[in-house]
Amino acid sequence: MAASHARMGEIDEALGKDEAALKSWQRATNMMERLVRQDPENARWARDLAVNLNHLGDLQLRAGKHELAVASFTKALEQLEALAEKDESNVELQRDVEVAHNRIGKAALAMAKLPLALASFEKGFAVAERLATKDASNALWQHDLAHVLVRVALTRARSGDLVGAQQHAIGRRAYRL
Repeated sequence: MAASHARMGEIDEALGKDEAALKSWQRATNMMERLVRQDPENARWARDLAVNLNHLGDLQLRAGKHELAVASFTKALEQLEALAEKDESNVELQRDVEVAHNRIGKAALAMAKLPLALASFEKGFAVAERLATKDASNALWQHDLAHVLVRVALTRARSGDLVGAQQHAIGRRAYRL
C-alpha cells in the first residue's frame, strides 16, 4: 500500500501536481514509519522509509516549507546512518548518508541558517572525501566530492568567512577536480 502511494506521488510530481504529490508521499511515509516501528530490524523497510522521507523533503523544499524539509531530511539521515553503521562496508549506504547531509544543508541554506548548512555540508564532504579516496576512478564519487567542495566553500563565503572559503577551495586542489 505504501508503494502505491509512492507511485502516485511520483506520477503527480511528474505531472506538476506538487500538492497532490506531497499528500501521496506523506501517506507513503506514514505507512513506512508504522512498518519500521513494527520491525525496526528490517533494513529494506528502513531504507524505503529514508527514500520516502527524501522525496517528501524535496517536495517540501520546493513548496517553501523549509523547516518541514529539514525535519524530513533529518529523519531520513537518521535511518540511513543507522543502516550504514550496521553495514560499514556498504558504500551505497555511505553515499546515501553523504547525500542526506547535503539535502539538509540545501534546506538550511534556503532558510539562511548558515551554521546548520555549513555543518551539514562539511559532514557530507567528509563522507564524499572518504568515498572518493577509496576509489579515484569512480566518477560519481568524484562528482559528489567536487559538488560538496563547492557548497562548503560558497557557504563559508556567504557566512563572511572568505579566508576559510578560499583555504577550503585551495586546500582541496590536490583532488584535481
